[in-house]
Amino acid sequence: MTAKDFLNRMFTERLAWAASIAGGMLCAFVDLQSPTRWPYILLLASFGLILASWQPKWAWRWTFLLAGGLPAFVLVTNHWGPYSMDRFDVLYGLVPATLGTLGGIVLRRMSRPLNHGPVE
Repeated sequence: MTAKDFLNRMFTERLAWAASIAGGMLCAFVDLQSPTRWPYILLLASFGLILASWQPKWAWRWTFLLAGGLPAFVLVTNHWGPYSMDRFDVLYGLVPATLGTLGGIVLRRMSRPLNHGPVE
């Protein structure tokens, strides 16, 4: 596989890419406005689950795009909020995004037998 083939396959699902980037930015905005981190964690896991069950091929992309939303948001806006003291904390979103993505893959695999009708 050449680099060109890899990039063509990587960026085929444009709608999923847009949804993942928008979801990551929404999660980041919610995290910076919320007094607790639980809404951010739940949103990341939910978006990861939805995206991985919708587009399971190379699902690791959705994990990194979702979790990268917060670091990108704080770098662009320069609004570090609760992360001003320890700036590496913005990367903690990798754990809930990974768990949500893995849950989406499992959900997709478990629903596969249900999609087939009875054998006649």
